[in-house]
Amino acid sequence: MSENEKLEILREMRDRQKESLALQREQFDYMKSQYDRVEKINDKAEKIQDRASLMFKFMAPLFFVLVIILFYILWRYL
Repeated sequence: MSENEKLEILREMRDRQKESLALQREQFDYMKSQYDRVEKINDKAEKIQDRASLMFKFMAPLFFVLVIILFYILWRYL
């Protein structure tokens, strides 16, 4: 194998490594964008859960009072 052939093989290896590295960078950028998207979705979900929790804390006692009033009305007039 001549020196020129060896150099050509080494150049091909270098070029393929560059292509591979570029592909890895693209994949990393894509995965990072997906991670950021998931992070935003999780933040929104947490906010919704917090609001739902507050609503439940407000609605549970109100529902209990309304049930008591309903039973009182039913017991009184029936």
